[in-house]
Amino acid sequence: MIVLGTILARFPTLEEYKAAVDGINLTSFAPPSEDLARPSIPLKAI
Repeated sequence: MIVLGTILARFPTLEEYKAAVDGINLTSFAPPSEDLARPSIPLKAI
């Protein structure tokens, strides 16, 4: 509901936000240890 509310330009209530993030531990996030970048593909101008 939080994402849908954001798309519709509606801010969630505090209760909706708490329900949406319940169980999500954002402090345990770690970025990937490998490089995920891909080589760029040159574009042709038309």
